[in-house]
Amino acid sequence: MVGLGMAGVHRPRLGRRKEGEPIMKRIAILTDLLAVLVVSAGTVFAAAGASQTAPATQPKSKPAAASARNAYKIEEQPLGRFHDRRERLSTVVSKDGCHVAYVTRKGGKELMVVDGKRGPEYDHIPRYGLVFSPDGKRVAYYARKGKKHLVVVDGKAGPEYDGISSESLVFSADGKRPAGDVPGGRFAYVAVKGTTVKGGKYVVVVDGQAGPEYDRIGGAGGTRPVFFSPDGKRFAYMARKGSRQRPKWLVVVDGNPGPEYDAIGKLQLRFSRDGKRVAYGARKGGNWLVVVDGKPGPEYDGTGFPIFSPDSKRVGYKARKGQKSFVVVDGKPGPEYDYIIVTGPIFSPDGKRLAYVTLKGSIQRGKWVVVVDGRAGSEYDGAGGPIFSPDGKRFAYRAKKGNKYLVVVDGKPGPEYDSIWPLIFSPDGNRVVYGAKKGNKYLVVVDGKLGPEYDAIGPFPLGLRFSSDGKRLAYAAKKGDKQLMVVDGKPGPEYDRTRFPIFSPDGKRLAYVAYVAYVAQRGSTRSSWMRPSKAATRPSRSMRNWSMATATRPSPTARTGPSPTRRTGSTTRPGRWVVVVDGRLGPEYDLCGRPTFSADGKRPAADVPGGRVAYSAKKGDKWVVVVDGKPGPEYDWIGSGKRTTFNADGVVEYLAAKNKTLYRVKHVPKAK
Repeated sequence: MVGLGMAGVHRPRLGRRKEGEPIMKRIAILTDLLAVLVVSAGTVFAAAGASQTAPATQPKSKPAAASARNAYKIEEQPLGRFHDRRERLSTVVSKDGCHVAYVTRKGGKELMVVDGKRGPEYDHIPRYGLVFSPDGKRVAYYARKGKKHLVVVDGKAGPEYDGISSESLVFSADGKRPAGDVPGGRFAYVAVKGTTVKGGKYVVVVDGQAGPEYDRIGGAGGTRPVFFSPDGKRFAYMARKGSRQRPKWLVVVDGNPGPEYDAIGKLQLRFSRDGKRVAYGARKGGNWLVVVDGKPGPEYDGTGFPIFSPDSKRVGYKARKGQKSFVVVDGKPGPEYDYIIVTGPIFSPDGKRLAYVTLKGSIQRGKWVVVVDGRAGSEYDGAGGPIFSPDGKRFAYRAKKGNKYLVVVDGKPGPEYDSIWPLIFSPDGNRVVYGAKKGNKYLVVVDGKLGPEYDAIGPFPLGLRFSSDGKRLAYAAKKGDKQLMVVDGKPGPEYDRTRFPIFSPDGKRLAYVAYVAYVAQRGSTRSSWMRPSKAATRPSRSMRNWSMATATRPSPTARTGPSPTRRTGSTTRPGRWVVVVDGRLGPEYDLCGRPTFSADGKRPAADVPGGRVAYSAKKGDKWVVVVDGKPGPEYDWIGSGKRTTFNADGVVEYLAAKNKTLYRVKHVPKAK
């Protein structure tokens, strides 16, 4: 694709702390700020007293209902010791935040601690060889014992080898192993027998069973050695026989070797979605071909990635013969073009439709054409980003015409803009939305209708969200120095930052994260909302690291303590993050994770439609999980990671630590 521009929210550069500031001046500033805070304690969103009134753009914080406070009970189950950060050599948390593992030392040995339970001691445990299964119920790592290497799965040590490929440890994604339906999925890794410089051999070990020996397993360049099918029932990998100078490559599927070729395409080994089919590209002499279900296809000068349709019935790929390119679907080549974009063809979700982007002429002066269902569309100076709606009935893509950009939906071109963001269809497929730039302003276009103009929109896609039924839409926008959330076309209150909108499963409730900055005037009890100057200090290292882990970048105004501003006679305290639920501001914190709604559709307290809402937060050096506006116990560490989640029964479960003890914590809804 050529020249399709992208834009996002402008991020101003952070100012640096002034060095060499007199200590007495800092003490005076802190003293004045303390006096202001004592007078105006608890008045961040609603000022206390007639002289303290928040601007009209800031809604007043409302306390949670009494019924919500008693809607659940908190259960803490001690699991064992949780080592200090300096004692933990590496820490890995499962995706659901309910399991944690880390390496620590004991004397001259190293051991793995999983959910507070100490494992066996080894001479060395690499920091990067630890993996959880997708459901978090199983854990595996590899270790060195003397001169031998082994893999430990669920606390049980496997056979010893002369080497283990650290990047090869992988669980299947299905959650069940066919043999006995063991939760957590199947497990595989690559081991080495002997030394590779002296003719050592590689084997793939699947569920404890070693396969045939080869001179090499997996491709070069960091490609994954072993692949499981989506349902976890099958596995495949690339293998080499012979020396590097005269190699022969093959694909092993379920332990059965396939035909030998001169090369196997990098990153081209694919399973179909139902797991019943497998395809890959291979080189035979000077030609390339695609092997589908063990049967080689026609030979060409080059082939692209094989792509299965979502229903697993069809397979397509791009191919090149001489100076011409075309798409091959189910073994049949289509019309020839001068070029086809690297991604090749895309199938509709139902597998019945096919589209791809082509070029007529040279890249510099040629015309781009999108082909849908075998029919070529209009010619443009650039084209890309083709997508089908979830039901497969509609199709859209971006195009460039001269110096302008437009969106083509179902073959009909829309208005032209200076820039366009990626396209998004609503979950029901009835609506299409994209961001656009018009002059110096940005807006969101929904079904061809222009929304209000702002100074920035996004960031995409995290700053835009449809409800599950596709009827509601929320996105973040920037207006001057402030940001706001636009819901169903209507702008909400202004904050210094807004992030991560999310609708409840029934679409009736909305939650998002907001940041507000606070400035108190020296010598006065009046408080006001404004943006601190760039001279304020940077966030601490722990704040920055946590923000990156949760994909929530700290704003330039997120600070760790009082610091002087360039505004004469004023001081600033750190701004605060809040989660806004149904237009109501929750408690203030130094950091807030992404909110999550429960999937039950009802909140036990007062049966509020839309489900409960939970998120993790940090205040000072302590962490809490907030459910329905009520914070739980404080901890020194919480493993919920990016997002606090609900179990199927509506229980919020996570790991937390305090006083060097690890706990499994549950917020259990009370029976009515």
